[in-house]
Amino acid sequence: MNAMKIITMTQDEFQILLGQEIGKAFESFAEKFQKKSNDEYLTRKQVAELLDIDLSTLHSYCKTGKLNPRGIGRRVYFLRSEVESSLIKLRN
Repeated sequence: MNAMKIITMTQDEFQILLGQEIGKAFESFAEKFQKKSNDEYLTRKQVAELLDIDLSTLHSYCKTGKLNPRGIGRRVYFLRSEVESSLIKLRN
């Protein structure tokens, strides 16, 4: 059980402490949502999850040329930048 402590401090000290804590929280938040490198290779499963599609749909996109897979042996990979650039803007 944590014991409660009452601490007295000036308003300036409180503002400094609060600013430091907010800064730490913001840095933590920014790290989570920092844009990933576009040169990152993704697996079929990762691309399907990213696009919220089934693996059979992903296979269809590859066959029709909508996505450009790369392979090493039996493994298939996609460049994140190419997957993101394959998305088209819809008219509103």
